[in-house]
Amino acid sequence: MVQWGHTHMRTNQYDAELTLARIEAQRKIADIQILQEQRVTAP
Repeated sequence: MVQWGHTHMRTNQYDAELTLARIEAQRKIADIQILQEQRVTAP
């Protein structure tokens, strides 16, 4: 995150459901549903 000319590093962990679609012979993410977000502390 950049705020007032300096940077804060954030680490988040997500639980999500992804929907994949085949587009031009490749799998791509078509939709994402975030189920839970949690900020984790950096080691």
